Amino acid sequence: MVLAASVLLVFALEEAGNDYAWKSVPIITSFAGSGVLWLTFFGWEWSVSRRAKSAVEPIYPWRLVKDRFFVGMML
Repeated sequence: MVLAASVLLVFALEEAGNDYAWKSVPIITSFAGSGVLWLTFFGWEWSVSRRAKSAVEPIYPWRLVKDRFFVGMML
């Protein structure tokens, strides 16, 4: 999900204004798809982080979202 969301976002930002207009279907679809995938990724990470004894470990532990310093550093 992270890879696909990143690729769609980079494609939209790189190609908009050059090969495609900002209001073209491929650019809008790429932004929308990227947004949906990012929301899905963070939702999945939230659900995995909330499980007490899970065999699946999160890529982005939800406890980091609660740390103001870390979030500020990431932004």
